[in-house]
Amino acid sequence: MTVFKMTRAEDAQNLTAAARMKNIEKAIVLAADNEGQSNTFVRFQASGDEIVELMDLGYEVRVSHTGTTHISWFK
Repeated sequence: MTVFKMTRAEDAQNLTAAARMKNIEKAIVLAADNEGQSNTFVRFQASGDEIVELMDLGYEVRVSHTGTTHISWFK
């Protein structure tokens, strides 16, 4: 008999949230450090918790009508 260890749904949710924040962080670092930009975007709609976390870190966050999340670090 083969036994598979499946990831629990709660663990998968946590992995997804961590991966999304990692993608946001990569976009910010790429835009600021490599391109000298003052804003960037990711092609997904940030969740309320993600928006709050970014705003707590001092970013301005806006989600467009197409679901793209825009992030700015200069006001």
